[in-house]
Amino acid sequence: MTAAEPSESQSNKRVDTLMGEPDLDRVPSTSKSPNAHAIELSARGSEWYVEPAASSDASSQVPASITNIKACIIDISVRATRDIPLAKIHILAARRSLIICGHISGSTFLSESEGCVLIATSGQVRLHNCINCVVYLHCTSNPVIEGCSGIKFTPLPAVLVSSAPVLFSRVRRWGNPE
Repeated sequence: MTAAEPSESQSNKRVDTLMGEPDLDRVPSTSKSPNAHAIELSARGSEWYVEPAASSDASSQVPASITNIKACIIDISVRATRDIPLAKIHILAARRSLIICGHISGSTFLSESEGCVLIATSGQVRLHNCINCVVYLHCTSNPVIEGCSGIKFTPLPAVLVSSAPVLFSRVRRWGNPE
């Protein structure tokens, strides 16, 4: 271990501080209407949420909106698949939350958020007025950051990239924020 690498206990402490104490015995909540024309989540706290897969007859992309969440784990990756990605996602006022987006054909926009972890494959990523967020990203354009501090970008793990649509698997631009 070099001086720059944290010990395992330091690393675990930072994760606990970021996300709070997880309740692993809790069953995640799910959407009541998995085939709606949009995914909308708002005003949630200390919740584990999983968006269910679209029905087999679903064929169109839907947008997603996540607003005002705190200490949540939001997973919409099951709905945002390689075959039918989300059209776009807008995340506003998220605090200490993990957001697993899956595949987004258009833009991913994170605004006014703090202490979040975002995981996405996207055509475009924009961060606006965010603090201390970590972005695991596979993107076809350079990420754009405006008015942010403490932002860290890292490539999406290879296992997730291999399931990305062909368009996304050719271009890796996670490390060139503008």
